[in-house]
Amino acid sequence: MNAKQYNIGFIGLGLMGKGFTERLVKMGHSVIGYDLDFKNVKEASVYGVRAGKSPEDVASQSDIVMLCVTSTDAVEEVIFGPKGISQSTNSGSLLIDFSTTIVASTKEMAKRLKDDLNMDVPPKRIEGFDVSHLGGTNTVASMVCFVDGKPKRSEYRKFNIKSVDG
Repeated sequence: MNAKQYNIGFIGLGLMGKGFTERLVKMGHSVIGYDLDFKNVKEASVYGVRAGKSPEDVASQSDIVMLCVTSTDAVEEVIFGPKGISQSTNSGSLLIDFSTTIVASTKEMAKRLKDDLNMDVPPKRIEGFDVSHLGGTNTVASMVCFVDGKPKRSEYRKFNIKSVDG
């Protein structure tokens, strides 16, 4: 098991989100989830994910908030929409976005988050992850990194995932 257990919020409980959250629960983390399709939330509750009422509710109960939604517009809605993450009183959360989004829009959202959350500076470092073949063998992942809004290729990483056990 992990030395530290986290309260993790996860928004987007479709195919990818299901795989992520199921593994996080197995690793001993407390997970609260939200999805526009309540069927996905109900399915996730079978393996221990608690149901959040909105992205704001999820963020308010989480040390780490993870997003895995279908588009740049969906990310913007989850963060800035009514009852979005930016409405949460928990501005200390780490926000991780696994969604496939438009880089320029992600940079703009980081600036908006800075203002909405009263941060001194916008997030300096943004990392993006892509995990392939979650349901089978030979799972791989990659990470890209942006520092001060520019790609930092020396920080890009590839991962061969051998196990998802704690």
